[in-house]
Amino acid sequence: MRSSLVWFALLAFAAAALAAEAARTNFNLPAGAAGATLKQFAAQADREIVFAPEAVGGVPTKAVQGAYTPREALDLMLADSGLVMSQDPKTGAFAVRKEAADPNGPRAAPAPTSPALQGPKGTPGNDKTVYMSPFEVKTDGDTGYIATNSLAGTRLNTNLSDIASQIFVFTPELMRDLAVTDVEDSMMYMANFETIREFADANNMSAGTRNLNDNTRIRGLEGATKLLGMFSTYSSADSFNSERFTLASGPNAILFGLGNAGGVFDSTPKRATFRPRHHVQLRTDNFGSRRAEVDANLPLIPKLLAVRLAGLIDNKDHFRRPYRDDNRRFYTALTLTPFRTTSLYINAEWSHRDAQRTPLQLPKDSATGWLESGRIPFDNSGTAAINPALIATRAGTNAYQFGANSNAAPVYVFGNSPALGIRPYAGTVTAIAPDDYPGILAIDSILHGFNRPDLYPREVSPVGLTAPNRVSGRVFQAALDQRLTSNLSFNLGYSHDALAEKAGGYNGTPGINMFVDPNRFLPDRATLNPNFGKLYLEDVGTLIVSDNRQDAVRASLAYELDWTRRPDVLRWFGRSRVSAMWSWQVNDERSQTHQTLVGDGPGGPPAFVTGAAATNYRATQRQFRMRYYLDTLTDPASQGRYFKSTPTSGDPQDSSLITDPVSGHTFPVYLSGNPQGAFNAPAGTKREFSSAVVVAQNYLLRDRLVFTVGFREDAAHTARLDANSTAMLASGLYPDLATSRFGDFGRRSTRPSYSWGLVGHARPWLSFHYNHSTNKNLATSQLDPYGQEVEGKSGVGSDYGFALKFLDGKVIAKANWFVNSQSSAPANTGLFWSGNNLRLAAYNVESRILRDIDPRLSAAGLDPLLHPVGDYAVVSNFEAKGVEYEVIANPTRNWRIFATAGQQGTRQSKSAEAWLRWVQERLPVWARAGRGWDLETISDSSPQTIQDYYDSTFVAQNLLPLLSSSNRKRTQQRDWRVNLNTNYRFDQGFLRGLFVGGGFRYRSSAVIGYGVKSVPKGTVIPGYNDGRPVAASTVLTDLDRVYTSPANFWVDMMAAYELPGSGRDRRYRLQLNVRNLLDRQALLPSLADSNGVAQVWSFQYPREVILSLSASF
Repeated sequence: MRSSLVWFALLAFAAAALAAEAARTNFNLPAGAAGATLKQFAAQADREIVFAPEAVGGVPTKAVQGAYTPREALDLMLADSGLVMSQDPKTGAFAVRKEAADPNGPRAAPAPTSPALQGPKGTPGNDKTVYMSPFEVKTDGDTGYIATNSLAGTRLNTNLSDIASQIFVFTPELMRDLAVTDVEDSMMYMANFETIREFADANNMSAGTRNLNDNTRIRGLEGATKLLGMFSTYSSADSFNSERFTLASGPNAILFGLGNAGGVFDSTPKRATFRPRHHVQLRTDNFGSRRAEVDANLPLIPKLLAVRLAGLIDNKDHFRRPYRDDNRRFYTALTLTPFRTTSLYINAEWSHRDAQRTPLQLPKDSATGWLESGRIPFDNSGTAAINPALIATRAGTNAYQFGANSNAAPVYVFGNSPALGIRPYAGTVTAIAPDDYPGILAIDSILHGFNRPDLYPREVSPVGLTAPNRVSGRVFQAALDQRLTSNLSFNLGYSHDALAEKAGGYNGTPGINMFVDPNRFLPDRATLNPNFGKLYLEDVGTLIVSDNRQDAVRASLAYELDWTRRPDVLRWFGRSRVSAMWSWQVNDERSQTHQTLVGDGPGGPPAFVTGAAATNYRATQRQFRMRYYLDTLTDPASQGRYFKSTPTSGDPQDSSLITDPVSGHTFPVYLSGNPQGAFNAPAGTKREFSSAVVVAQNYLLRDRLVFTVGFREDAAHTARLDANSTAMLASGLYPDLATSRFGDFGRRSTRPSYSWGLVGHARPWLSFHYNHSTNKNLATSQLDPYGQEVEGKSGVGSDYGFALKFLDGKVIAKANWFVNSQSSAPANTGLFWSGNNLRLAAYNVESRILRDIDPRLSAAGLDPLLHPVGDYAVVSNFEAKGVEYEVIANPTRNWRIFATAGQQGTRQSKSAEAWLRWVQERLPVWARAGRGWDLETISDSSPQTIQDYYDSTFVAQNLLPLLSSSNRKRTQQRDWRVNLNTNYRFDQGFLRGLFVGGGFRYRSSAVIGYGVKSVPKGTVIPGYNDGRPVAASTVLTDLDRVYTSPANFWVDMMAAYELPGSGRDRRYRLQLNVRNLLDRQALLPSLADSNGVAQVWSFQYPREVILSLSASF
């Protein structure tokens, strides 16, 4: 409460002392002749304007007084004057001319499109030339919610109406009104763009806690390729240092030959300008989040040198706690224009993020089955071996199967437990989860969420603050723009991007499994268990350390040629723009997974580390686990211990000294920094790319027809970590990531891609477009089962549709149909099968045969003796079809409308084809190995034969579910997404300065499961059993029995009050945004079993109230 009062006191103080967002300028323009008033306008707006004094200089214009955008002020000046204005989409410069006599005649020539515009600030013929680069975009031309230009279609500054691909730009005013600050915020309002709030992986209970920078999906395909200033980046986009966000859908060879087929998300970095502007904003919400940003633009030497400084402190909170997501970022930019045709731009950023985000889904349920079976105690007394198949019965009616706990790893017990200490829990049992029940159908072998609000509060995040993500990043970019001739421009750019991350901690990964203790006795099998029936969390501590670096250089040339003024036949070639780009990039990406391991104390290893484990630092006795017993809501003595904590007061990612409260022994536990080495080998790749791009744009028939074609060729080769970096040490551990080195580069591979588009302006208010594009990634560092490198992801896409313009371009409506496909996409998980498990099953069989049963056999591609299972990949194809609608409007200077709607359908097919083919070819070898696979066992410790393992694990659990679900719809994809937002500003009377608005977001139902069907004996299942009929009745997924989640909608509102300050550009703004005004808080089902019963639930964000105070001057 005290911190909230302090925060609102700061808001009140800032309101009294600072200036708000400069969306408009205070104009004071008298009525008079255009020759004079246009110059006054240019001075007050600080804009370039071009006009012919002899043609318009004597025309009278109207007086304008008040706060307006430059375009609004100019519209008011020229009203009823017979003069019309246009604005260059690339530069933001205005041109004024007399209105054409025939309004239905040919389209008027646009404002000058050459990089050189004569006559700055309304002084035609001035000998100083203002150079506008074709390689940059300025937001000056954006009016309200309508953006006019973008680099995202061609890499050249192009009018959006002349780009055939699907592109949307979040203008500064739209971002402000919707309270958008990052990628997840912006995608909430887009058609066919999804964030992890909407498609949390139902097979991953930790969804939302990791991959802080990659939680998106476009058209049901993979997440957006992230760009910063058209360079690929590891950093997270944020409005504090971004002019605008640009979202481009579908593959685009011109932009990214080496990216995801779904599209790109580009953040345009803020640049230093020669106009002093400063901005401060404070923001808070009802969850307790606090955000402060400052932006200062400082022209140091007029028209020569300017710098910009921006900072961000962002502490996000959440409705489920505990939660932490703290950002600290500092950004600087410099602009130097030593000559009128030369500009140097530099921007750099340093960032640190410390996040412990809560899972978006309920924890996995390994308790309810036992609780609902009558809380049957398991008698683990005595010395007899625990029978893992033992059935306990109660009154002859309830039966429950337990799982034997034979893990010899030491377990540190703390939390709500009187029996503290460190002990192995071998000699006990666990209550098994529903997905492990005997005889369960493969389709029902899915995770179940722990949905017991009577026992455990939903608003609590069980992970606590024990497994944080800590990310440190730095970015440096530089660009040199040079005009070589009046129509030839050159750009040289450089980008350095680095990201270091540590994710995890003492209590392991954020994937939470809710256990219950059913044992009558403690692990000593004699002492009564005081924790009987209590909920607990248990995990081994893990820490993933990543170090990613990227350096890129690119050089571009752009040439513009206007044939329209030639007297001969060449004038029919119209206007042409040709650009060429060459780029080079190297990516160095490394990672290593650590695990909590017991080290040696001053007197050697602790007492529970015995035998060979004393010198084998990888031994099970050294793999330290932690068990935290929880309170429950039904316990009258509850102390609110509902989430994990750490057993020490130190950093959960550092090594610590642990003291056993029972024995008193003190010893170190290492998460990283173990002097004996790391639990897992480091992994990494170094890839070197080079790209060549050629783009041609042609404007024909007085700009009525715009044709764009681009070709790109990418070449790359890859180096992996050398053998010394990944070899096991004598301690049983592996070398640390910091000592890793790369080996030699492999062969260089080359992939071409292309793009072409056509825009036809049939009428001034009607245009049509068609675009076809590809992008092809190079081969990955992973292998298929034949030992060949897996082809890189590639995409093919077509977009076509039309656009309408009304009210002189103040209302724009667009419809776009698309067909997108992506091949060689990762297929790690399906709805009812796992690519990783399918791969592992084949790997385990091959490993058992080659290592133990018949080492004389030769590997047939898949080689467990040379490669770990992670070196192999399973891939799928995806195809997406749908339509996207958008309406962006400034119907009046005070009214804004933004609406999007999208329908999408994405299907997955050809999953694991190479693996299924390889296994079929390898089956005869497996069957004949040793004494035969019906006699040989899958391991020395298991009685299961290889044939049984193949039938139960590979076929029943993965192959048949995969085959029967081929061409299924993408999980949790919603057919329709609709968003509508509007905003109105009052500029007269006692309501002057007030903004009011609202919005509506709708999501249709999503697929969360399928039923099953029984296939009788003798049926042929395509792709299975070599086309032979099945020998027995088989249960398969029935794609005709679809289970869906309910549709949903949210209502939003917005209100703001803007007060002009004493200066021309000084403004104060207080803004309130409410998302989910009706506070719809129900859990959303995200996965159902074969009977249609929801088993996994995701959290829906409750009402979010955002209050911001901003000032600019």
